[in-house]
Amino acid sequence: MKKLSTLFVSCIMLMFSGLSQPTHVKFPEKFDSEKYSEYFNENIFFGNENPYLLIKPASQIKGSDWYEPDTITFYLISPYEVDYRYLLSYEDGKLTTQMHQFWNFDHWEDYEKYVYYYDEYNNCKEMISQRMFSEQWVNHFKCSLSYDVSNNIISHIHQYWVSEQWLDFRLYSCTYDSQNNKTSMLFQYWEEDTWFISQKESYTYDEQNNLIEMQRFVDFTEYQSYDKVIYKYDNNDNLIDEIWYWWDDEQWVIGIKYVNTYDTQNRKTSYSCQGYNSDEDWFDFWKYTYFYDKHNNMIEALFQKRESEQLIDDRKDIYNYDSQNNMISHIKQYWDKEKWINMERFTYTFDDNHNTTESYYQWWGKDEWVDVDASGAGHYHVYYNNNQSSICWNSAHKIVVSYININEEVPEEKPTEKGSEKLYPNPVSNILYIETDTDKTMPIVKIYSMHGVLLLSTKGKQIDLSSLPNGIYIAEIEGVCKKIVKQ
Repeated sequence: MKKLSTLFVSCIMLMFSGLSQPTHVKFPEKFDSEKYSEYFNENIFFGNENPYLLIKPASQIKGSDWYEPDTITFYLISPYEVDYRYLLSYEDGKLTTQMHQFWNFDHWEDYEKYVYYYDEYNNCKEMISQRMFSEQWVNHFKCSLSYDVSNNIISHIHQYWVSEQWLDFRLYSCTYDSQNNKTSMLFQYWEEDTWFISQKESYTYDEQNNLIEMQRFVDFTEYQSYDKVIYKYDNNDNLIDEIWYWWDDEQWVIGIKYVNTYDTQNRKTSYSCQGYNSDEDWFDFWKYTYFYDKHNNMIEALFQKRESEQLIDDRKDIYNYDSQNNMISHIKQYWDKEKWINMERFTYTFDDNHNTTESYYQWWGKDEWVDVDASGAGHYHVYYNNNQSSICWNSAHKIVVSYININEEVPEEKPTEKGSEKLYPNPVSNILYIETDTDKTMPIVKIYSMHGVLLLSTKGKQIDLSSLPNGIYIAEIEGVCKKIVKQ
């Protein structure tokens, strides 16, 4: 009965969390072990311990036109919530600082930041998060990583700042084969001055480096099998079957199976979850069916669930695109016995580089779309770099993003005839002082990022820059531009 309950809960969770993927982000053609490992590491390193951290530091720059967000602003409608934003700084193509701020009536105020450090091979070796407390940055969380000679992550340690010192919390250790496939992962936690093993996973691959088996062991004193997954592929190395087994004291018991089908272009056409009955037959719990346009964009994902021994329509996702194949809307509908009813809508706008600059969420009212916060909408995406990268969030009405090409060289300050304005100190830590040759006692001052994004606009001769992360900026005073360094 326990196994059956586990099976049922697993299916329900996957049914509601497995809503169709964004249309123009193509499904993987096969189970890529390297991507799986990267995803798993990201969720451990950048997810579980850091729920507000969205961006993975860039470890490799793909091509000359590679964009990363430098400002991400989240707007909310609820009177109990406040707008917030992330300011991101890069150096040599790598994310170095991520500052989190919230809107406090009339100004942006710091509340959290993440600082990244790298080794000589551009691997992120340490991430430290700090939180603002009594107008001071206080350490909160740290993750330290180590790598092998092939730059594979072999360990990452999570620590919390307690009583003026770093205390160990979790440790993840990995091993790899000669093809850089991850072969094992060990999970440990720190308690009473020692590391305790909580879980271990082992991975097996075929000659094409496809993952063919994952086995999980759990026990605090000795390894005992818990579950395993068998993966099968077609002749094009597309993942077709994912069969889960549970260990029942003495033998493996079949649990559930996930089945994928593909067309002649290797596009995924269906994805289903199946159970195994007493007659040793597989039957569908639920199923997704996918449809594409002539440009290979997914235009519809139909979800059906099992009821009265058959699959019936339940809900679907509809995707629309512009002439450049950018997804401009995503509409969710449910089947109301006789017709499809609107539920939710995500709308997107893009720049000339195919980066999402604005994304907003709406809920269907009685007869029109209504602006609401997407607190219960699940994944709320922003796409960039031709859909190779994305930001995911689930609590905002609108997200506005500006980008920089992190491969571009930093532009030099242009000379100007109006050069009598003086800024000091430069470099500056907090307060920037301004002297002008005019009679104006309150000059207009604007602070821009090096890529032209307006970050601050105010009047006065003492400008507080403490809310900005360290980096290079352009200060414009009455039309005159000066380069300043914040450190």
